[in-house]
Amino acid sequence: MDDKWEIRPHSDLEQLVERATQGEAVELTRDGKTVARIVPAVSAKFDPPSWEELTEFRRRVNLPNDMSIRDMIDDGRKR
Repeated sequence: MDDKWEIRPHSDLEQLVERATQGEAVELTRDGKTVARIVPAVSAKFDPPSWEELTEFRRRVNLPNDMSIRDMIDDGRKR
């Protein structure tokens, strides 16, 4: 969290929302205990990897000789 604020009714909300729109996360406290958090709606942009990046990643992954990706998926479902 970037900051903590003691709650004062109706006085700080607009400022705290503005800070959240700028990417800052704020904790609201009452009697020293956190009661709420105001966080940005979108914390970070997600750019999916390109096909080339996925292909390169797959090339670097080494599976045991007798195991396929399907085997790994099935094994994960059994747990």
